[in-house]
Amino acid sequence: MIPFFWYDLIIIPGIIQGIFLAFFLLRNNRTNQNATKILIWILFMAAFMLIGRMFWLRYPSEWPIQMSLIADTTIFIFGPLFYFYIRRLLFQSTTNQKIPSFHFIPAAFHLVKSLYYLTMPQNEFLKFLWETRYIDYRLTEGVAILLNFIYWILGYRMIRAYIRNEKDQVSNLQGAVAFLKYFHLTVILLLVFWSVSFISSTWLSQPLRVINYDSVWIVISLFTYVVGYYSLKQPQLFQMSKEQVRKTSARMSQKEVDLLTNKLTQLMASEKPYLNRDLTLSDLAAKLETSQNNISWLLNEVHGKNFYDYINQFRINEFKLKVSNKEHIKKTIYALALEVGFNSKSTFNKYFQAEVNDAPSSYIKKVMAQEA
Repeated sequence: MIPFFWYDLIIIPGIIQGIFLAFFLLRNNRTNQNATKILIWILFMAAFMLIGRMFWLRYPSEWPIQMSLIADTTIFIFGPLFYFYIRRLLFQSTTNQKIPSFHFIPAAFHLVKSLYYLTMPQNEFLKFLWETRYIDYRLTEGVAILLNFIYWILGYRMIRAYIRNEKDQVSNLQGAVAFLKYFHLTVILLLVFWSVSFISSTWLSQPLRVINYDSVWIVISLFTYVVGYYSLKQPQLFQMSKEQVRKTSARMSQKEVDLLTNKLTQLMASEKPYLNRDLTLSDLAAKLETSQNNISWLLNEVHGKNFYDYINQFRINEFKLKVSNKEHIKKTIYALALEVGFNSKSTFNKYFQAEVNDAPSSYIKKVMAQEA
């Protein structure tokens, strides 16, 4: 009778979900196809690795260990694939770029080595593991951890570049930014989790039972399915606009600067476009009958702010005005934040704290105390 373990409740549904999502994405034409191709590979590899892990955990003998080494090749592939998946989602200019083959050299080396171990007789392989005290396993895992940390750093820097780019175009950071921040935070926590497992199993006399190699990669594999589901649910969320704002070194004349500045000041005072939560740089440029480049240059070089910060300062001032008019008595802070153009309470609180150096509730109490 085939044994059943508690972790089968995680592994088996994970395998089924990963394969299902991969095939579904293959037939879905609404997504960013170049990025989705990478995600499909990630999902299939995660399922393959989970199958290898389940097989080894159920039959922990020499031959399953030899077989599971092939599945472990994926630990060298997840890093570059995740990095290029995010890259293709964020930047349209990279969607057709092929992934340089050198990123997969460690995976190729590990696969060749695993195939060689698979050809060894079981008793010879077991003797090899005993004599080397699993040094090859430890070295492989250590290198994989290091490489995944490197790709995490590269991905983090890319997300930061995306945020700087987006702040020049939209007045509210979109859901992609929030998700990617959460995504990268989760990945770094998992990498730390994996590092603790590696240190525990390598140098501690009694390794930790809860935090171990298998539990780490089960969680990471399941996390890829969350990414797949999120991309399937909102396929256009991470795609940057094809009309990217390009910074120009050409300066406008002083007369043009003064004219555009006056038009911008009048527009902000009369129409209050910042009350629109979906306001973009393109919208503002259309209202001023000028180019996005001119607006971006004016805000950055003359006002010293990007579009995101420039618009949100008006929203904060509008909130202060509503508080002075005692609108906060009948409305919640969140309702007022939405009215002035913010799209979430957390974004409003964060920006208000940075701009006013005080929390909204504390600010209101101080205003009420001064008026009493």
